[in-house]
Amino acid sequence: MTKFDIFSTQIVLNFVSFGLLAFLYAYPQLKKLPLKTALSILVFCSAFRQLGLIYLHPVLTGANPSSLFSILTAYGDLVVALLAIISVIGLQKNKSWSIPLVWVFNILGIVDFINAYTFGFIDHAWNFLTGAGWFVPVVIVPFITISHILIFILLLKAPKE
Repeated sequence: MTKFDIFSTQIVLNFVSFGLLAFLYAYPQLKKLPLKTALSILVFCSAFRQLGLIYLHPVLTGANPSSLFSILTAYGDLVVALLAIISVIGLQKNKSWSIPLVWVFNILGIVDFINAYTFGFIDHAWNFLTGAGWFVPVVIVPFITISHILIFILLLKAPKE
């Protein structure tokens, strides 16, 4: 198998695995919870997206820190992580702006992943990513993307206030 074959296979299988885990086990439990509690759990997953800053350090990932892929991925993840933290605080304190902020966070989070994968494929990231640089798009991104999907489902099914 080529590096691309391995990279792509791992991404697809992790999306399938995390998707099954989410929809067979997590979602049935989350929908029993109050909306803001369920959202807090899912949004909190993205608080760790500051991990994307590793793409600014070539020794850790093999990435070129000045490439569009590295810059967009690193700073996009940082912004989304900060929005996640603020969203969780707002949800826990029952602030009126918390649900609108979760919408903003969730949309930006998905757009950030689309940008990262797009520029990763344009830059042929699978050829240079090593260590954590490989692990993040192959494991972390599918996991957090599934959490974003669950957030959208919960928000869309939530009773209108």
